[in-house]
Amino acid sequence: MKTRPTRRNTAKPAYNPHETPEKDRVISQFFKRLWQNTPIATVVLVVSLAVAGLFTVRSVALWVYWHDPQHRAQAIEPWMTPKYIAHSWAVPPHIVGDALGDFQRHKKGPMNLDQIAAAKDMSTRDLITSIEDAIHSFNLTRPSPPPPPPPHRPAPKDGS
Repeated sequence: MKTRPTRRNTAKPAYNPHETPEKDRVISQFFKRLWQNTPIATVVLVVSLAVAGLFTVRSVALWVYWHDPQHRAQAIEPWMTPKYIAHSWAVPPHIVGDALGDFQRHKKGPMNLDQIAAAKDMSTRDLITSIEDAIHSFNLTRPSPPPPPPPHRPAPKDGS
C-alpha cells in the first residue's frame, strides 16, 4: 500500500530583526574571504569603485545642470567665467577668449568678468558687450545643422 506524502510545514518563521538574513550572511562571508585572501586587491577594488561612483555622480549632476533650459543662453553677468559663458551659449571657448583679448592674470584658476575687466582697466559692461558681439557674429556665421532624415516608410507590397 502506498503511503501518501505528508505535507511539510511551509510557513515562514517569524521575522527576527536580530537575525541576519541568509543573503546578507552570504555576502558578508564573500567579503570576509576576499579580504583574507587578497587584502591589497580588495582595497584597490573598493577605492576604484568609490572613484568610479564619484565620477558617475559628478557626470550626472553636470548633465542635469546643463540640460536645464535656465542655464542655456543666460544673460552674461559679471560673476560668470569665460568658460561658463562659452558653455552656456554653446560656442567654442576661443570665441569668448578672442573677445576678451590679452590681459594680465592676477591669480591662478578661473577669473570672472569683473576680475578680467579690472585687469584690463575697462568697464565690465564694455567687456560684456564685446563678448555678446563676438557670440552674435559667430552665430551668424555658424552653419545650420543638416535637416533630419525623412521618416522610413516601408515599400508597398506588390499585388495589393
